[in-house]
Amino acid sequence: MGLLYNVETNYVHGFQIARLGNVSLGEMSGLNIAGITNYAQGPMKGLQLNGLANISETSIEGLQLVAGLNVRTGVLSGMHIAGIAYLSQDNLTGLNLAGGFNVTNKNIEGLNLTGIANISNDDIDGLTIAGIANLSAEDQSGLIMSSFANVSCDSMDGLIQTEGVNIAKKIVGLCLSGVATLSNDFKGLIISQLNIKKTITGLHVGFINVAEEIDGASIGLVSRYNNERKNEDIHYSDGGFSDMGFTTGIHRLYNQISVGWI
Repeated sequence: MGLLYNVETNYVHGFQIARLGNVSLGEMSGLNIAGITNYAQGPMKGLQLNGLANISETSIEGLQLVAGLNVRTGVLSGMHIAGIAYLSQDNLTGLNLAGGFNVTNKNIEGLNLTGIANISNDDIDGLTIAGIANLSAEDQSGLIMSSFANVSCDSMDGLIQTEGVNIAKKIVGLCLSGVATLSNDFKGLIISQLNIKKTITGLHVGFINVAEEIDGASIGLVSRYNNERKNEDIHYSDGGFSDMGFTTGIHRLYNQISVGWI
């Protein structure tokens, strides 16, 4: 127990409590409580509680509760709760809850909840929920949900839902978007206000659907595909009724916007 700091040049095992911080130049394990910071040059394992940050130069495992940041250069695994953010140079795995950001230079795996964004320089896998956005430089798979955007530089697989925009090179599965879904290739069921694709296989549902090629069905106010139906129609009857229309969709399921007069 320390009035200010507990500083150990080797390792810390067991129960440590300090008004300001617990510092270990080796590994730290057990129950460590500090008013400001728990810091370890080696692995950090067990239960760590403090007001500002848990910092490890290698890995963090177990249960970490902090009002500020969990920071580490190695693997972060277990259950972690932070008021601001998780910052990791390696994989972020397990249950991670942050008021602001989950950020890693590698993979995010498991259950990840954040008020602002989950950001990965590699893959995002599992159940990932963000108040604003899920961003990854590679793949996203599993259940991916956000209020503003899900953005992947490669592919998205599974159930992808957002009130804003889903963007990826390839999307497979069930994709729900409040504004738009943009991708080069899509397979599955997509429901969005605006759908813009290069190729699509499956069911396309939206007010405006646009793609170069479709293999499946489309439901929309305007569904324009280069390999399917798109023509202008003029109809006239001997009863004096005439109309002009714009027909889009696929040959078996299409819709027409028309204007008629007598």
